[in-house]
Amino acid sequence: MDDVGHASHTVRGYCALCTAHCAAIATVTDGKVVRLEADPDHPNGGVFCIKGKAAPELVYHPDRLNFPLKRTRPKGDSDAGWKRVGWDEALDDIAARLKSIRDSYGPRAVALAKGTSGGTSVSDAERWLARFLNRLGSPNWVSTTHVCNWHKDTGLTYTFGVEIPTPDLARSKAFLLWGHNPSSTSLILAHDIVAARKRGMKIIAVDPRRVGIAGQADVLLQVRPGADGALALALIDVVITENLYDEAFVRQWTNAPLLVRADNGKALTESDLSQNGSPQRFVAWDESAGAAVAYDPAAGDFERQPVRPAIWGEYRLKAEDGSEIPCRPVFAELAGLAARYSPETSAAITHVPAGTVRQAARLLAENRPVSMYMYNGVGQHTNATQANRAIAVLYALLGDFDQPGGNVVFPKAPLNAVSGKEFLPGKVAEQRIGRERKPLGPPAKPGNCAAYDIFTAVLEQRPYPVKALLNFGSNTVMSTGDSERARTAFRALDFAVAAELFMTPTAELCDYVLPAASFLEMGNLTSDFKHRPRGKLHVQYRPPVVAPLGERRSDTWIIFELAGRLGFGRDFW
Repeated sequence: MDDVGHASHTVRGYCALCTAHCAAIATVTDGKVVRLEADPDHPNGGVFCIKGKAAPELVYHPDRLNFPLKRTRPKGDSDAGWKRVGWDEALDDIAARLKSIRDSYGPRAVALAKGTSGGTSVSDAERWLARFLNRLGSPNWVSTTHVCNWHKDTGLTYTFGVEIPTPDLARSKAFLLWGHNPSSTSLILAHDIVAARKRGMKIIAVDPRRVGIAGQADVLLQVRPGADGALALALIDVVITENLYDEAFVRQWTNAPLLVRADNGKALTESDLSQNGSPQRFVAWDESAGAAVAYDPAAGDFERQPVRPAIWGEYRLKAEDGSEIPCRPVFAELAGLAARYSPETSAAITHVPAGTVRQAARLLAENRPVSMYMYNGVGQHTNATQANRAIAVLYALLGDFDQPGGNVVFPKAPLNAVSGKEFLPGKVAEQRIGRERKPLGPPAKPGNCAAYDIFTAVLEQRPYPVKALLNFGSNTVMSTGDSERARTAFRALDFAVAAELFMTPTAELCDYVLPAASFLEMGNLTSDFKHRPRGKLHVQYRPPVVAPLGERRSDTWIIFELAGRLGFGRDFW
């Protein structure tokens, strides 16, 4: 567009339409956003996807919601009888209805659903939505993490202790890309992979298709969809049997030396051997001393030094009652499991030739340090978490975790948490819907419900009734399986609200629909910049590019206004 003869200026910011937060420069001409382009001077700059470039269309789309709307007819009617109302009337009534439900059924009868931060700008307000729900006293925070990213983020904490760290691509000699096509979904990552490849980094990709980065891979493992766990175990088998693992790292930094009981498959603890022993301290076999040695997780070390913990062998240790407990190290147990999925055996499951599996394992081991990344290709299967953990174990064997050129836990900007977890008692958090069936899953950590469990609470009152559902950028009816059941649940709710850009199928079934501002119409502060080390330390305020059109308001503004009306004003400044 030629801006000559028009009043134009630019606004630096970042795109909020996915988790990457790519840096952007917006051009405003005659008061209208006309384009977004990559900001080359930003830590997360230099690239910009087509979705981000199209963001100005969200501001001016003719179907955008511009005014608060109130339903005047029953939810079963084909005509909702939408009535335009003012913000004060809408917010006063919403607050009154929420108070009534909280007083009658308890705060847990109110749930809040948010859109995915991977495809909406809800991350701008997510911390404030959480603070509001926690302050209200409800544990029922609804998200789509169970079908998207839980396996690689929270799921990995059960193996690594942290979510997937950032690949240090600038110093990697090999990169393992598993079930992800960043050329289409994460241009920052794709750009940096290509740049590293130009300087000689090897790429091993796991993808049924030869697309994007996978099409440029040195080795492409075209796995049968859903067979990722078997493939990971086949690679582990090669790494172990060909001695390609980092033995020093495995002995010092993993649980490989800890003994596993052969009689019940559980970790051997100090309390199994001594009445005065701790059930929180584990046991390894010290090859140098020829005796058992306790490991204290709290201290992160063995009870004595020096120790050479065994990772192979079979041992029989005497229990307190004089009986013998047969044991093997975790590493030996892993080797036994992986041997059942050797490349030759697993080929029938994975459809990946044994020779290709061996080539990939050797290429990884011979080109260290190795970094890796995985995403939805692994996550959208029923065995996603365990398959993901098998991949994580493979990576741990290579010894590059949190090492230069590996996946590194880079420092972040030190910001205070404002999500309000301190407001929600632990006993209430334990009542989160779904947690009784998924004690290690999203309802427990990080604390998210699945929509289908909320629908059961609405329709069947199990494990207790949910009467109200607030939706912020969440098209809950369409973002979960069995949308007809979702519609039935929404019709059965006593009260539902949607803050949205458009009249979605979910909004159509709500009692109030509130016109949300797009990210270009609101300001926000963030330090959440993905994929690059320098981005982790970057804190940025993004000013509004233009003022909100109509009577649109940001999700943050809406939440703060509701909080004040519910008596939470002192906790929302």
